[in-house]
Amino acid sequence: MAPIMIGTQGKMAFLHLLIVLLVPLLTNSSEDTSELRRWCFYTNWAQYRSNEGKFVPDDIDATLCTHISYAFANIVNNSLVAQEWNDENSKWSKGMYARVNELKINNKNLKTMLAVGGWNMGSLPFTHVISSKDNRKKFIENVITFLRIHNFDGLDICWIFPTKRGSQSGDKEKFGNLLKEMKDAFKKESKEKELLLGIVVGSKKSLIDEAYDIDAINKAVDVISIMSYDFYSPQDSEYAMHPSALYSGNSTNEDEYERNVNFTAHYWNSLGVPKKKINIGIPFYGRSFFTGSHTPEKGVKEGLPSFGKGNGGIYTKDKGFLAYYETCILEKKSVFMEDRGVPFIAVDNDWIGYENIESVKLKANFALQNNYGGLMFWTLDWMISREYAMVVKNIRFLQLPTQLSIRISPQKKTPKIPVNEMSRVMDKNCYEIISDPVGICWQYHNE
Repeated sequence: MAPIMIGTQGKMAFLHLLIVLLVPLLTNSSEDTSELRRWCFYTNWAQYRSNEGKFVPDDIDATLCTHISYAFANIVNNSLVAQEWNDENSKWSKGMYARVNELKINNKNLKTMLAVGGWNMGSLPFTHVISSKDNRKKFIENVITFLRIHNFDGLDICWIFPTKRGSQSGDKEKFGNLLKEMKDAFKKESKEKELLLGIVVGSKKSLIDEAYDIDAINKAVDVISIMSYDFYSPQDSEYAMHPSALYSGNSTNEDEYERNVNFTAHYWNSLGVPKKKINIGIPFYGRSFFTGSHTPEKGVKEGLPSFGKGNGGIYTKDKGFLAYYETCILEKKSVFMEDRGVPFIAVDNDWIGYENIESVKLKANFALQNNYGGLMFWTLDWMISREYAMVVKNIRFLQLPTQLSIRISPQKKTPKIPVNEMSRVMDKNCYEIISDPVGICWQYHNE
């Protein structure tokens, strides 16, 4: 049987179903009942994917997120510029900026951010902006005008990374100056509402120490979103290791001990960044490692020799990378690592570390019970699958215990979090109806 493809209505239904799963988890049960942030990135290149991989602003449920960060704008001559030909309005069509901001019509509390930077832009445009006070002033003035014209609520700076890729060590202080000066300008400009300032930051300890002026971040930035993923990748790792594990497991290796969500979140907080400013990053994709003829032996989960990138997804078409909806079909082979809080799949010659509903729930509870400000999702267009439709029928089984044993700091160890067996049933429902082994899991269930 060929895989069932779904259109816009089906995609929107899936996104709505994620609310059913996460909103109960992302609302504090303490005296402070404020909702945790659900900071969702949406990429402007998702519109170019083929067939059902295509994803446009109309596919987004406006009530899914508290914030949507539209990625990316570029920097040219110390000014923000649109990246895509259709980001801005034209006489022929409404632009992507306007379409994203129209989501506020159906959710008056939604905040939209314009993200600038990203991996492809690199460091050089940022280094030029921060090189002098005059350059920073010009950039900040342009940012305010650009955001107001296009109806965004703030700027999300995604510099990957300060002091790297052509950026010098002195840029740490200069970037801090930019943040402080931008925040001051936002305050002076604000009328009925002040523009928000967010930044996306790295997760590795050595990078954090080298690249970021913590004092400036504390004074100027409203929200920091940690890229608490890609701790390992097939292009730079000799072994197949999970790219976004919640915990370090039982490793005594110092480097491995630091490459997990638990450590990096607590490390940022230990430097003085308030937990309420921190978003825990969750990737809706997996990394595929080519392990050749090596297959996991009984009891062995990670650490197989890796020889580079494994197969990619048929829609995202990038070796070593699979969106969540491209791993769903493989979940019959999924193994959940309870000590790490994440699943993996070993199939043919590939080892795939990825996220599923179970691991996302654990991270939501980690953020909630450790009093972090919210979760950041990268990205909206990679997370849809039939599994979310099953949430509705099985919602009573999906409530995690109100008292959950979690690790309070990187130095303390507590009992492992119990695995929710119901999500395994949901995984089974995801793959059981598909007989095409190379099909994609765009399955829609509305019984």
